[in-house]
Amino acid sequence: GVLTFQILIRSDAEVALRRCYECGVAVQVTAASPREAVENTCRHIGMEGEVLEADIIFGTDDRVTLSMPAGTGDAAETSVGVARALPSHRRQLCEALQARGRRVIT
Repeated sequence: GVLTFQILIRSDAEVALRRCYECGVAVQVTAASPREAVENTCRHIGMEGEVLEADIIFGTDDRVTLSMPAGTGDAAETSVGVARALPSHRRQLCEALQARGRRVIT
């Protein structure tokens, strides 16, 4: 058999996103979901840009690393989403943004 899942998106997500943009707040979707699912979610709520897979940023080693890979900050600032992200990836993305002087809300 086959199981399928649908991501439920709040009806006010697009309005909330637009308000964030109007206030100068950057938004990024970081999820454990496959890239296609994250891309579809972003597109549905009006986010345009690149969605990267976590292994492109962090490599294929799932262990938590003590040092942040080069380019993590760039990826965190330029992509609208990160797919297949582990909790350790989310933490490293937040740290990369904070190191650049950004405030991060999770």
